[in-house]
Amino acid sequence: MLWDPTFKSLYRQIIAGRSGVWASPLRAMLGAVAAIYGRVIALRNAWYDRSGRAAPLPVPVISIGNLTVGGTGKTPFVIDLVRRLDGLGYSPAVIARGYGAAPGEPNDEQKLIQKNCPGAVCVSDPDRRRAAEIAIERFGADVIVLDDGFQHRRLARNLDIVLVDATCPFGYGRLLPRGLLREPVIGLRRAHVVVLSRCDQVSRTELARIEARLGDLAPDAAHLKCNHRVTAIERLDGMAVEGGLEGKRVVLLAGIAHPQSFATTVAELGAEVVGSRWF
Repeated sequence: MLWDPTFKSLYRQIIAGRSGVWASPLRAMLGAVAAIYGRVIALRNAWYDRSGRAAPLPVPVISIGNLTVGGTGKTPFVIDLVRRLDGLGYSPAVIARGYGAAPGEPNDEQKLIQKNCPGAVCVSDPDRRRAAEIAIERFGADVIVLDDGFQHRRLARNLDIVLVDATCPFGYGRLLPRGLLREPVIGLRRAHVVVLSRCDQVSRTELARIEARLGDLAPDAAHLKCNHRVTAIERLDGMAVEGGLEGKRVVLLAGIAHPQSFATTVAELGAEVVGSRWF
């Protein structure tokens, strides 16, 4: 099913408060739902904070997550981490919920990880602990990489890495569905590492402002910055595109959470974008 970019743009305009007074009742309704959602999240986090009920595993667990819905660059980061762990002699396994996958099939993220990390073990299951146990017992994994795991607090982790997208770092400052936050920004205090992604797509002034806020929210975490860069341009058959995209007229097709970032990258390669379809 096609994702309607007009609807997505309208939704973001509404929650960002840039759609005019006509949307005020809708924002109020979304805010009421967000208040209920926020209360549930607060109670859940308080229970885990006080009970210490997160289940440990016999191998190290590295969680990669974020605070907002939408793309922050988790999948490329997971790919890079798996490659690094493999290069250090470990046998990592990526554990995920498997959202959007057909029964018994890998989802898009899993396919991308396995394409870029041949032989990588990926196990999907809504029960992430069960998935991790399968990875350890059946595939001999000695490190678990928990994909999209920051809010999944049932499984204990040794390292919590949180990605923050510089182009929309704090989800318009509000919880779902009034904003894009999956939990209050104060949750960043649990992070061991905060990675600010897409730093090249905002101004230096804006970048400094975001860094200062992240420093206040997660003063004890290590703070890293990263950019997205193109490593290859290929045809569907895997052959390289000669001469790159400079001066070419292109139509963009994408099924990702943050397609505008993809469009920006293609434009920076010198292509003339004449159309787009977001799935």
